[in-house]
Amino acid sequence: GKGAALKPAFRYVLGNRPDSLGVVTADGDGQHTAKDVRRCAEEMLRAGDRIVFGCRDFSLPQVPRRSRMGNRITSAVFRIFCGLKLSDTQTGLRAFPIKQLPLMLTIPGDRLEYETNMLHEMKAHGIPYCEVKIDTVYIEENRTSHFRPFRDSMRVYSRFLLFILTSLSSFLVDVLLFGLLL
Repeated sequence: GKGAALKPAFRYVLGNRPDSLGVVTADGDGQHTAKDVRRCAEEMLRAGDRIVFGCRDFSLPQVPRRSRMGNRITSAVFRIFCGLKLSDTQTGLRAFPIKQLPLMLTIPGDRLEYETNMLHEMKAHGIPYCEVKIDTVYIEENRTSHFRPFRDSMRVYSRFLLFILTSLSSFLVDVLLFGLLL
């Protein structure tokens, strides 16, 4: 999975390239151009400690419906529940300053949920970020994507669902105890 691939790469850079300024990750499904990878790398060099996200424009007509809806929903969920305003939460084009890599190695997840967990940890640790607008490329309605809509969505939203279930069960316990004690 994606997390299982990124973490060894981060470990390699930290162990074998300690003078590196950072790392740029890009999905292998043809959605990210070399020009955009370079733009994110250049922005990372200017941005200091900020993580750089290459963000696509989901309002364009060539964006497949499932991609448009999925990103809008996930971006709204992150804005509402985490206070994290990011226009493309599922982008695989990200640039990490070397300083941020040790934290990235502690984040749980071996598949696509790893990138979502990154966002949670960034918010929890107050890690700054910025966005770079990139080309919106979809090849054959995104047939090259490895995203499995139901299974991967459950992985992406699992933290939110766990939070909601924990909150609801705490509420029920409080109400039951209050009723019993009265």
